[in-house]
Amino acid sequence: GGLTSYLKVGDSKCTESSINWFRGAIGLALIPLHIVGETWANIMSEYTPDDQAATTFNDYITDTYVDDDAIFPSFIWNVHD
Repeated sequence: GGLTSYLKVGDSKCTESSINWFRGAIGLALIPLHIVGETWANIMSEYTPDDQAATTFNDYITDTYVDDDAIFPSFIWNVHD
């Protein structure tokens, strides 16, 4: 259940896309700060699985970490030099 179900589906193209989506979320901490928002928007557009739980996850990441008024703005957690 949960998000792990997206990484264990039988369709290899779906699996690859889901893995890219999840890795993209994790990778936001490693990219230049000024492209975090645009990069996350591109990741969501390109790789989000077609499921409500994935949309909920995207909203959580956006509201908590990516938006200008996020709970934890990207300058706090982004480790790119």
